[in-house]
Amino acid sequence: MKDDDLAGIIDPGLPDRTWRDREVYQQDLAPLATGTFVREWIFERCHFKGPMIFCLAGAGSFVEYASVYLQPGWSPEAVLYEVSEERAQHGLIGMIGLESCVLDRCRFSGVGFAGTPDKLALVRQVIVPYH
Repeated sequence: MKDDDLAGIIDPGLPDRTWRDREVYQQDLAPLATGTFVREWIFERCHFKGPMIFCLAGAGSFVEYASVYLQPGWSPEAVLYEVSEERAQHGLIGMIGLESCVLDRCRFSGVGFAGTPDKLALVRQVIVPYH
């Protein structure tokens, strides 16, 4: 990922806020959060292991080869929860908000996603059915 790809998403004046090559569980994200949101972090080649649900807000997006793995018998809709922009911006109780984060070449197992239809469209593009 090039710095130009982050323009308008991550504030270049922030200290290094990048995690690389990690397994990430819900409890690992709590120290990164401000309130219910993790804001302006970059995750590269991380494997997020559920159970957890992300609420997607802000300008961040999935980029370059992210993969959401489904459990046997699950349809893509089993991991997607549509919410209004207003609800996504304020966060949802029990969910981890991701705002203006970059998820580069990450994998997600047992993870659900809440967001507006346009955010969920990004997730649908990277869903990998169970084989």
